[in-house]
Amino acid sequence: MIVLETKQINKMITEIFITSKGGQLLYGNVEKYSEMCEIDFNSMKTPTRLSTLAVNDCIMYILYHSMDNFMASKALLNIKEHLKNSGLEISRNSLNENYFKFITELYHPSLIRDHKKTYIRIKTDNIYIDVVEQYQTVIKNNQVLKNSLFGEILYKDNREIKVEFTVPNHVDVVKTDHAVQLLEANKHQLYYKNGSRTLASYFINNVNEPLITLSKTNNLYKFTATKPVKFKTIRIRIPVPETAYDSKTEARNGEHRLNTETSYVEWRFTNYLFTEELIRVEPIVLEIARDTRSILIDFVIENYADASANITRSELVFNQEAKIWVKYFTQASHYEIRM
Repeated sequence: MIVLETKQINKMITEIFITSKGGQLLYGNVEKYSEMCEIDFNSMKTPTRLSTLAVNDCIMYILYHSMDNFMASKALLNIKEHLKNSGLEISRNSLNENYFKFITELYHPSLIRDHKKTYIRIKTDNIYIDVVEQYQTVIKNNQVLKNSLFGEILYKDNREIKVEFTVPNHVDVVKTDHAVQLLEANKHQLYYKNGSRTLASYFINNVNEPLITLSKTNNLYKFTATKPVKFKTIRIRIPVPETAYDSKTEARNGEHRLNTETSYVEWRFTNYLFTEELIRVEPIVLEIARDTRSILIDFVIENYADASANITRSELVFNQEAKIWVKYFTQASHYEIRM
């Protein structure tokens, strides 16, 4: 059995990329990918190594060091298996439709573990809890038709733990399969012994304000955040008529392209403090046509300051010295602005 410390695992795989077989980057950091293309991996001067795996119409790359070629190849196969078990296929269409789910699934470096044979064991006193909140928002003519939120508190260990958390007054449902005690208004203490690692789930039917709103003048789209928010990733898809063969698109930030397969202009940015963004879209069409489809927005926010649930205290029952890390993820499961 190979035993690796968590810090070693974090350092072994430094980057993951997925490209088309023609070399177009479909997943990964653009700047890091450009740097990778300039590295001579045959030279012994660089400690960084490259391993690749062809899957369907894509190629998956990992940059790594401090492990041999066999281990790197095994890591690629384990990543592929992990994505498959998560319902994701490594293909151009799947990456386009599930881009943000790929980001969520590929975020954790522990993917190099074998999910069938645990031949890598992590020795650590670090415990992880994720608070994941998903928005479902529908806006039409500046009127909010729906703005709900579903949240889960997920535990990534199997040792007994006590967790205290708060939720807002307007939470409609709090569900748990574990022993829970109401300490005071909206403050709960939960005891996990075994069973489901979803410690609790909750639902808010009417969130106060949507995160992003839109105003439109002719071909100019103005997207505004209710308050400044740093998005880890954000993608806005603006529909154009199916007869469009090109589009003149302008934006101050981010990157944009016309997806001719879906007839959407896609604008995206990573690690972006979003306050306001102007996007001009002028489709070039063979014949005039009207498109009534909705604008779709995907996003992921890490450690959102206004997350609805808040872990106020947590400790392992038999190891009070263990370090417990809590991370908050806020994302859009369905965010639609109707035209």
